[in-house]
Amino acid sequence: MDYVTRQFINLTKKFRRELPKLVNLLHHAIQKHTEAIHSAKKSTEQKWDVQPRWLDPVLSKYQETVEEKKASDERHYAVQNSIRWATWSAVIAAIIYGTIAGFQWRDANRNFAIDERAWVGMTGQTIVAMNNEVVDARIVFTNTGKTPAHRIQKSMSVKIAPPPLIDKPSDSDISALTFIGSSVLSPQSSMTLSSLSSPEQMLVMKKTMANYLPLIEAGTEILYFFGEIKYDDSSAHSRLTKYCVFAYKTEKGWGLAECNGFNEMD
Repeated sequence: MDYVTRQFINLTKKFRRELPKLVNLLHHAIQKHTEAIHSAKKSTEQKWDVQPRWLDPVLSKYQETVEEKKASDERHYAVQNSIRWATWSAVIAAIIYGTIAGFQWRDANRNFAIDERAWVGMTGQTIVAMNNEVVDARIVFTNTGKTPAHRIQKSMSVKIAPPPLIDKPSDSDISALTFIGSSVLSPQSSMTLSSLSSPEQMLVMKKTMANYLPLIEAGTEILYFFGEIKYDDSSAHSRLTKYCVFAYKTEKGWGLAECNGFNEMD
């Protein structure tokens, strides 16, 4: 047996003797490593177990904060919405109140103007004389307002027509009116229009009565007096008064009565 073979046999025997120790050392190392891995895993699990314990309160607090903020936003929106509606309601109420106040002011101003303005109307009528040469009809107008009537222009015309009574003169009769004068009539003052107020009217009356008096007396013709009064009130608004009367016979003479229409003031 050579030297190399002997050395190999000796080393084999020594390895066989040392092998159980090596196995034990390896087993021990593997066990330690396993325990280390198990410990690390357990530590990791404990960390995950610990995390919810501190995270849950934070999340809960955060959730409470979010809900509180949502509730606060809702309250803020409700308050803002209430303020907005209250503001719009106030604006609408102000507009309505202003409109009503404007109408009231306009009506009050109009009523004041109506109450204070001049009103010229017919307040009396009579026939002083009526024969085959002349008819003297007189119509009284009074300013019943509280301010003067300015630039008064007067007109009077005569019309003869068969029965029945007419309600008002025709448009052609009105368009043929001639206006005279430009006077002022104070409040509660009166003026009188006469069918003989001018030479021209006197001539017309003379011709009319010479031709128509028998027919008027017989009732087959009716004698009318009509015209218009133009004037300005204190606000410089143009006003117009219309009048129409007819002659009728009484036991004592002749009188004047108002026509059914055309007697108006504006």
